Amino acid sequence: MARFSHADPRYTAALTDMGLRLRKMMEQRDWTQADLVRAAKIHMPIDPETGKPGRLSADNISSMMNGKRRPTRTFVKAVTAALESNEWLPAFIADEAPINAPSPALLTASTTSKGMYRVFIDREVPFKHARRILEALDDASGGEE
Repeated sequence: MARFSHADPRYTAALTDMGLRLRKMMEQRDWTQADLVRAAKIHMPIDPETGKPGRLSADNISSMMNGKRRPTRTFVKAVTAALESNEWLPAFIADEAPINAPSPALLTASTTSKGMYRVFIDREVPFKHARRILEALDDASGGEE
């Protein structure tokens, strides 16, 4: 990602332009900032310490849209994936952002012949959380497989 000095007028112009483009794309989708947060959060990397997606809030979106905050690479990737477009980015950033990057399903479930569900969870979690999930599933099925 190209870097400009905060004193460089191109920096301010790029931030303002990104915010305007992002606002326009959200309006086209009839999305609020909260809608964008929900859509982008699933594309945020998992924090290895908490096992939760990285932080993203309406305040982050608002600051970005008002040109007060330079987006991080993680933010750019998550928002670009949520919008399925990099049209909101200036060219010097868009060249590095993934377009229509496939988003794996984090949770899928299918029914079995016994009226039970087979659940697939595709997410990295610390061992202690994985063990808790398996224990909860074992408790729910009564130990049956």
